[in-house]
Amino acid sequence: MQGHRTPRPLTADLVVAIAFLCLATACSKDEIVQLRLSEETSRAEILVESNRFVRSNSENRNRWLHGWRFVRDGGKAAARPTSDPAVLEMVSVDPRERTLVLQLARTGSNLGEVAVGMEGRNVASISVIDGRKVRLPTPTWRGVVPVTLSFSNPDAISVRAVHLKAPRRAGEVVFSEGGISQQGWSLVRWTLPVAAGSRLVGSISPPKNPQPSQVFAVELKTHDHPAKEIFRWSAAHAGATNFEITVAEKSGIVCVQLVALGKGDPAVWQLTVANRQPPAGQSTTPRPPRTPRAVVVYVMDALRADSLGCYGSPEVKTPCFDSFAQEGVRFVKHFSVAPSTVPSTRSLFTGLPLQPPAGLPEEGPVTLAESFRDAGFKTGCFSSNPALSRAFGLVTGFDQVGFEELDEDFKLGARSVNDSAARVHRAALEWLQALHQKDQVFLYVHTLNPHNPYTPPSEYLAQNIALEDDLPVGTTRELVEIRDQRLLVTDEIQKRIRGAYAAGVAYNDALLCDFVHALEKRFGREEVLLVLTSDHGEELFDHGGVLHGYTLYDEMVHVPLVIRWPGVTNPRKIERQTGTLDLHATLSSMVENSRKSSLTSGVSLWRQLLGSPAEFEERLVFAAAPGVRDTIAMVRSPRMKVVEAQSQGLQSGMGFRLGRGHDSEYVFELLEDPEELRNRFPDDDLEAEWLRTELRAWRQRWTPAVSPGPQQQLDEATRRKLEALGYVNP
Repeated sequence: MQGHRTPRPLTADLVVAIAFLCLATACSKDEIVQLRLSEETSRAEILVESNRFVRSNSENRNRWLHGWRFVRDGGKAAARPTSDPAVLEMVSVDPRERTLVLQLARTGSNLGEVAVGMEGRNVASISVIDGRKVRLPTPTWRGVVPVTLSFSNPDAISVRAVHLKAPRRAGEVVFSEGGISQQGWSLVRWTLPVAAGSRLVGSISPPKNPQPSQVFAVELKTHDHPAKEIFRWSAAHAGATNFEITVAEKSGIVCVQLVALGKGDPAVWQLTVANRQPPAGQSTTPRPPRTPRAVVVYVMDALRADSLGCYGSPEVKTPCFDSFAQEGVRFVKHFSVAPSTVPSTRSLFTGLPLQPPAGLPEEGPVTLAESFRDAGFKTGCFSSNPALSRAFGLVTGFDQVGFEELDEDFKLGARSVNDSAARVHRAALEWLQALHQKDQVFLYVHTLNPHNPYTPPSEYLAQNIALEDDLPVGTTRELVEIRDQRLLVTDEIQKRIRGAYAAGVAYNDALLCDFVHALEKRFGREEVLLVLTSDHGEELFDHGGVLHGYTLYDEMVHVPLVIRWPGVTNPRKIERQTGTLDLHATLSSMVENSRKSSLTSGVSLWRQLLGSPAEFEERLVFAAAPGVRDTIAMVRSPRMKVVEAQSQGLQSGMGFRLGRGHDSEYVFELLEDPEELRNRFPDDDLEAEWLRTELRAWRQRWTPAVSPGPQQQLDEATRRKLEALGYVNP
């Protein structure tokens, strides 16, 4: 297949946002926006048939989807089933019977039986020896078709490769300003949300020399109806070349699919979706009424949202944080853009979502600190995390950078005290004391609580676990040994680790109020805009593992966000999804700066903060773990999450050692499965397909967003500090 794509215009982001807004608010105005599908190249999926299956989420979609672990068997790559059933996906452009061929890495008489299923029905149950070739029935639809394999003796199975016989020759699809050129056997599809009454308007320029076997068609699938053909042109029955149809009677997600069958010259499509647009006035974002004397961003490292009382924790007592949440605006569904400090903090400072793990880009947007400094603010950054030291290049624009190293915590085996909050508070207040009384301040405070080591002062630790025994208490060495499966984990150890983490939360909370009150004493209560949040969450055996950085489950990316500005913001709770980039946009909008970049994609939250009665747009949130090889990435709607965890090697999946999963894709139905324990596979839900499309477009746009700066050459002292915190590159 050859697929040529033109650069995607940035205005398409607005079109998709408008479509989702119409879906969420059922807008009824007659304003129409024209969406040319030929320009939506990054959201178009091109499907062709192939004889081989691949491990990554490539466009041909013939892939090992779920329930396989890839290993070396006899020096060669092989797949072993890890779930019942194990699932493959195949592309069917021209539905017909096909033959599936299994190439086994092992032979023998005890391989058992395999039950083969397709489209939810059993196809065959035969011995594995005889079942190396399986005849598959004709699929009932064009597109991606799941094939399930249930092995009676999975421990004996090792599959070297899977093939499909007699694929149709891959067609060619070319995107250009003149339209979409399509020939051969191929499918092109878009899955997108539309408002009620939206219409699909199209035309086809037939092949110059049409062949009798050539067929071109348009198929439409909605949530309520299976795929149906809404337009057809063929050489044998040449007819109309124009069409117009209502794609949805009500708001929802639809799939538009172009079909080309047969050898011959290409046809050229022109397709436009006429979608409803909300009134322009609703998109106007209010600005803050004035600028406070102090803008304070307070980050508790590795703080899960569900570890706070105001976010539903029944066990951890956080009266200070909860009181600020009651007085401010609490964002219930706020998500970090990454599960580790460096990328999430980089995104908060720059507004760029996805870059390789390095320092700030040489060319790109100004940082928050630069924006506030240019506006006349004094800027200070204080932390105990070495990622916030100057070694990583993340502190561009700060007048003062304080790195408050803990005394013994950087010795892996030490059971020392993690009193980061006290040290960071003291350093920040000493810096403020040295400033002029009238100075405006942008202050970034980043404590290393409840981040590992989970060893706050003993009076807090003793409230949760017994200290007189030799069981783990949450030092970094103990957590690394658990993660690397060198320490056997019992139920009692799990309970202790969770208790030690909770003690770190309680410790930081106990010091928080005094720190904020000291700020208010200096600047005045109504002159302190306080942001309480975290850079990422933490895994506490939720999916088998510990620490952070290797997965995108909610415990890793769902973080708190409370914004409190007495006299300006009124207490309220926001249920809509927000993310790190939105927080960046909110803070960035407080000061004028001509150097700000248009690359940032966050949306300011001032409408929510100021209590605007206008409807809030429901938005998708994205996240990625760029520190994991090949990068895992996710997109989340209020109902569903899709995670791509493919790898070009053998290690697809999420997690690191303990608790590692091996699937290349995860789909979670969040309303039914909020703990994300059941990977929905296969899933032909249109929302899941739309999320896949949006995630692919997001990755294409932001990888890379700008040229990254040179990789940081860390000094040996910084390397030791990072190692002591358990950071490794899997």
